[in-house]
Amino acid sequence: MKAYVPDLSFHIRIETIDPQKEEFHIYVAQSMEDPGVAIEIAEKAPRNDFIVLEAILFPGINLFWAGSLIMLFGIFLGFYKRVRK
Repeated sequence: MKAYVPDLSFHIRIETIDPQKEEFHIYVAQSMEDPGVAIEIAEKAPRNDFIVLEAILFPGINLFWAGSLIMLFGIFLGFYKRVRK
């Protein structure tokens, strides 16, 4: 995941999340236009075990699945006719 914070000129990227070791790798880059921003990392911050995900609904998913099933039926029908010949 990559995010850009335009107010601070930061590019932030979460590379990996390992729940077993309770570790994650985060990369932060700043553009050279404003190099005077300090970053502090809290070592004993309160922990929460939530990862927030955004679900995007695709309204045409039923049409996609119907087309996929029709194509699969056509493949099996062609295979059946070829074997029957």
